[in-house]
Amino acid sequence: MLNASSHRERVAARRLVRSDALSPALALQRVLQAVAGAVLLVDFIDARLRARENDVQRQALRRNAARARHVAKSLAEAADPAAWHAWFDGSAMPNPGRLGLGALVQAPDGRRCACSVHGGTGNSNDAEYLALILALQQALALQPHALIVHGDSRIVIDDVLGRQPPVAALLAHRSQARALLAQFPEVRLVWIPRARNGAADALARAALLSVTEGCSTGVSMKISTPNV
Repeated sequence: MLNASSHRERVAARRLVRSDALSPALALQRVLQAVAGAVLLVDFIDARLRARENDVQRQALRRNAARARHVAKSLAEAADPAAWHAWFDGSAMPNPGRLGLGALVQAPDGRRCACSVHGGTGNSNDAEYLALILALQQALALQPHALIVHGDSRIVIDDVLGRQPPVAALLAHRSQARALLAQFPEVRLVWIPRARNGAADALARAALLSVTEGCSTGVSMKISTPNV
């Protein structure tokens, strides 16, 4: 009976023990019988135990499914030692306002191409999309066999991958980015937290503060590579 009872029912049974001088087992039996009503107590307890066992199994299935999703995600994001990596970020000052675009492309051997470019005017979503396009353009020129692109804009990544309904204001950017993505033999987009996108963010901000712009190779910059 104890396994079939709830905390509230056990509290009620303890009160009966004190008030009616009953044994704990008899007090709990009376409480459960009152809850069961016209149902036989043995049937009520059996149904309770089966329901709890089903709950435990459902929770175990949910935990197993969550673990499976985590493993699948980890495998999908596992680093390919021969893959190139690119990071992108965009800034608007104010929002909307002037746009700064930052992109960093890194070869498997550590060689890097960093770009800090003015992006005209628009809002922060324009900046992020244009920064992605810039990163793809620079990477495509280097002809990587496999590319992993990292960015901290969920809106842009979900939009270009079709994970959300198309945003009308971003359709032109989406079309251009998808056309570039289609030219890579193998490419994957991965969302990362802003804290792990520091190099691309610095390049985007530098574009807003500088009167010069452009891309350079062989630069030495501290980058936050993804944890896999």
